[in-house]
Amino acid sequence: MKTKRAAEARTALTDAAAALNDLITRIHPEDGCLPVPQITVPADQASLDAEREVIALNLFEGLGHHRASRWITIRAACSHLDSDALDGIYELVYRWYQLLNAAYEHVEVRSPIRRLHELADVKARLDAGIKAEITDLRPKIR
Repeated sequence: MKTKRAAEARTALTDAAAALNDLITRIHPEDGCLPVPQITVPADQASLDAEREVIALNLFEGLGHHRASRWITIRAACSHLDSDALDGIYELVYRWYQLLNAAYEHVEVRSPIRRLHELADVKARLDAGIKAEITDLRPKIR
């Protein structure tokens, strides 16, 4: 059972990572400008734990209660996208973080009743966000 659930989680992560990386590359091809961490698909439980930590440290400061300063300063520093578009990218990276956590729960949590954090629901929200950003960010590119 755990192997099947791990395969389901890996499929969701693989699809989402490809779509998110593609979106970020298309709307902001300048390397090093955005504080977006490398979005990679974890190969195993240890790398899933490490990826969750990397993304959390990228997004948050102060016990996870505040947006990391790198995301605040980029709003004034980036000449390619406006602040709304940058906030949208931050939100998508946050949704990736949520998907990583949902993948962990999908594989590791024993309870079958996890409606709030079901892998498919979280993946659908990330997919919808990516689709919306593709449409909404085009006019915001400077």
